[in-house]
Amino acid sequence: MAGTDMEHAGAPQGGTTLLVVDDNPALQHAVRRLPAGEQLHCVLAGDSLEGLCHIVEHRPAVVLLDSEVAPLDVWRFALLVKEHPDYRHIRLVLAGNAVDDTLRARAEAVGIAAVLAKPFTTEELQQSLFPPQRAGARA
Repeated sequence: MAGTDMEHAGAPQGGTTLLVVDDNPALQHAVRRLPAGEQLHCVLAGDSLEGLCHIVEHRPAVVLLDSEVAPLDVWRFALLVKEHPDYRHIRLVLAGNAVDDTLRARAEAVGIAAVLAKPFTTEELQQSLFPPQRAGARA
């Protein structure tokens, strides 16, 4: 399949699976810069339809998707994931060039947990993908 050079055959126990949905290698390179301390297993999808297939196959904990993903747009992709009972727990993170309050509000309305404005730092990426657990927060 296209764009799957970091693909795995399932996350080992204790690991976190991250799905990157983008046809541009920029997000893929950003993920490669994440610290190796966390057991991170990446799956790459070159478009949104391939991304949906990988969600079913790999059941990632987090999906990082580009705002310009096609053929399904980000909003339809997010709704399909969030409306399905088996996948609604998946954390969705959107990365885009033109990020404003309207985009953030729309993203929140469809269940996208975080929005990253490009360019972003490795620290911003890591905090968006894996936010620190709040003391006393319930799972």
